[in-house]
Amino acid sequence: IHKVSFVDFYIKALKMNPQNYTIISNLAKAYFDTGKFVVAKKYCFEALELNKNDGNIHKILSLIYLREQNYMDGWLYFDGRLNLSDFVEKNSSINNIRKKLFKGNNLNKDSKILVLREQGVGDEILYGTMYGDLLIKHKNVTIECDERLKNIFCNSFPKYKKSFVVFGSVSHNKKLLDNYDVAIYAGSLGRFFRNNIKDFKNGCYLYPQDDLIKDARERLNKIGNKINVGLSWKSFKNRYASEKSLKLEDFKNILETKNLYFINLQYGDVEDEIKDFNKKFGIKITTLKNLDILNDFSNLAAVLKNLDLFITVSNSTAHLAGSLGVKTLLIRPKNHAIFHYWNQPGNKTPWYKTITFLDKNYILDKNNLKNKYL
Repeated sequence: IHKVSFVDFYIKALKMNPQNYTIISNLAKAYFDTGKFVVAKKYCFEALELNKNDGNIHKILSLIYLREQNYMDGWLYFDGRLNLSDFVEKNSSINNIRKKLFKGNNLNKDSKILVLREQGVGDEILYGTMYGDLLIKHKNVTIECDERLKNIFCNSFPKYKKSFVVFGSVSHNKKLLDNYDVAIYAGSLGRFFRNNIKDFKNGCYLYPQDDLIKDARERLNKIGNKINVGLSWKSFKNRYASEKSLKLEDFKNILETKNLYFINLQYGDVEDEIKDFNKKFGIKITTLKNLDILNDFSNLAAVLKNLDLFITVSNSTAHLAGSLGVKTLLIRPKNHAIFHYWNQPGNKTPWYKTITFLDKNYILDKNNLKNKYL
């Protein structure tokens, strides 16, 4: 059943039972999912009059406000996600840190603060754009991070290397946790450091090791003197993965562009897919040997830094490219409203200045790529 028919159904039901909370909240979700944000917001507020603590409604409101770049109101509702079952299920530390979880309006400058990574490496990198602001302003900060990101975080914040620890080092250790005054999830830092569009910087804050960048440059130079274009077309291990993913054949026209060298930067088991594509169309996509795209973010970042262009769907590598300042074309997922950082007016996001959004249809025209982006 198409979502519009759900809307029609809910409206008829609401006429019969105008104070039914379930119907009102479902209407808010249905209108949000179909991109009708003004009316979705109206039903959100009606739902909150009946149940002010509904985390799902808080989340929808936050996404709408963040899309409007009304950050003050957006962050006000953003923490509603902390009470949602899917957030709790994916964040194993939350029950350990609930008593420490930040609930105020101001972070005390002298507090001992534990920052918890957001679920998903992409979101962790995104909200990591605020770590520099936090570390400068607050002197007693520990940031738990995905083990794969620790080296590049430490290299990017050399003065604060000791602030970064592997996820779970503190939050899963009751004795260590007792030493902290407050715990806060990385996304919740927005209310302190991103309250106005002018608060956003260029998003380029990660820096791989110089020797790794040099090694990657030498590897690419051996390939030839063509323009190097990285390619990533799938997302995995996410409830929205299928919506975000494309097929290699969707890129056929672009991949036929002459004088470009296409490099596979897609994590996961895609070797057979690439071989079949290369054989079927006579187009070469090269996979770099000994590059663990899924687990070795330091070397992956070094390769990204040496690209002339990166073309990708919404996945963790897209965030990594944006945080490195790599010129990136991102094909937004069909239902991108749930990703507030991609769901922005126009074709840019304030989070990463070097990322440009494209719709899927745009990649069907190979002239667009060479004439406008290379």
